Amino acid sequence: MKLTGFSGRALNSKPDDFEQEVLRMFSDLRHPKGQSYVRATLIDGRQVLRMINPEYAAPSCLSCHGEPKGERDITGMKKEGWKEGSFAGAISLVLPLR
Repeated sequence: MKLTGFSGRALNSKPDDFEQEVLRMFSDLRHPKGQSYVRATLIDGRQVLRMINPEYAAPSCLSCHGEPKGERDITGMKKEGWKEGSFAGAISLVLPLR
C-alpha cells in the first residue's frame, strides 16, 4: 500500500506512470467522486492487479495542507491550498495475480 499524489511531500509517495495517469483522471471534475480504479497489468513481467482509491481532504488535513496556498505549515512545508473535500491524492495497491 502506498499513499501517492501530486504534492510530493514524501519521497516514497511519488506516483509512477500508471498512478500519474489515474491521478489525472481522479482530479478531472467529470470523474465520479470517490470511484476507485482497478486494472490488471504487468510489472516486471508478472501479472498484477492495480487498485487505486481517491482520497479527499478532511477538516483534519487543512492545518497542514489548507489555505493559504504557499504558506509554511508547522513542519516547514508549503501548504497546497486545499479546501475540505479537495482531491488530495490516492491510496495505491499492487496485488499479485497468481
